[in-house]
Parts: sequence; structure tokens; C-alpha cells
Amino acid sequence: MKLNSKFDGIVDREGHRKAQISFEGVMKSKPDKDSTGRDLTTERLVTFGDDSKVNGHVFFDLERKTISMAVFSAAIQLKVEGKPMPVHQQVTTRLISVKPTAP
Repeated sequence: MKLNSKFDGIVDREGHRKAQISFEGVMKSKPDKDSTGRDLTTERLVTFGDDSKVNGHVFFDLERKTISMAVFSAAIQLKVEGKPMPVHQQVTTRLISVKPTAP
């Protein structure tokens, strides 16, 4: 996976100041290598096509020092046993609560 990220600024969400970070990138399979760095000719059951893409946003809560929300979208071109299998995925995670730890 090759990912580029960018700091988009400080935003106020849910009553907290958060750093907003965006990212985008591509996923692709590379040939397996042996211990000397030579490409192996073995076939993998599942590989990523070269045009698989991912993007999203992360919100980092500056006060609580944790990720409070992440939004992820991917258009993945899988090849399963050589047959194309396009996959579209959207994932959102949200922080529900923070519990203090004992000193």
C-alpha cells in the first residue's frame, strides 16, 4: 500500500478540537521474494489489482489524545485464483467513550 496523507487543519467536532487528516493511496500486490531478493514464481490465491484505491479522513482529538473518528473508503480490484472480484468497502469508526486508567 502506498499512502499519501495531508493535515487539513483543526476543526471543532462534538465539542472537542480535532486535527483532521485526509489520506489517499493505492494498493497493489508485489511479487514475493526469496531471502536473496529474487522474485519467486509462486502464484498467490488472492492478489490486488493495480487500480485498487483507498481514501478517507481521520479525526485526532487533541485534548483526549486519541483518534475519535475515522472514515475509510476503498475500491479494491481483487483477483481470486486469477478471476477478477471487485470489492467496494466503506468503514466508519467512532470513539464511544474514554475510561480513565489507574495511576
